Amino acid sequence: NNSTDSYKAKNKLKDFSMTVLKVDEDGSTPLGGATFKLSGPDGYEHTESSDFMFFSNLKPGQYTLEETQAPQDYSKITTPIRITIGVDGTITIPDHSNVSWFGGIMDYGNEITLTVTNKKERDGALPATGEKGIKAFMLVAASLAVAGMITGGVFLIRSRREG
Repeated sequence: NNSTDSYKAKNKLKDFSMTVLKVDEDGSTPLGGATFKLSGPDGYEHTESSDFMFFSNLKPGQYTLEETQAPQDYSKITTPIRITIGVDGTITIPDHSNVSWFGGIMDYGNEITLTVTNKKERDGALPATGEKGIKAFMLVAASLAVAGMITGGVFLIRSRREG
């Protein structure tokens, strides 16, 4: 048809899905018993518990993935994982020591796959609590010990003089 009218086509970005694989620090042993909560735009919130978790219907926006429960005998990840899906389908995940990922717009669908590692807790290891206060505590204890030795020395000298 010899028309010179311009045509515009607009493609709508399909929703993303995200798979989260929970593994031991060796990277290959699946860990069950973890619970993750994914929060995002428009009140999106979904919680999954397993070693293989699936989140769907993810639209462009910023998401936060938090581990709410670690597998038994493993340390919980305390830093949330930030995931941004751009309106053009780009994915941004800032560096995170416990996460590796791949994904994007694929022929079969828009997919993000995260592998999240956990470190095993050491047997008998206690959490470091009061780290900042320990120096002050040690200083007070040392001062009291020195004061006690001086008082004891003065008492000893006086009792020898009198006795």
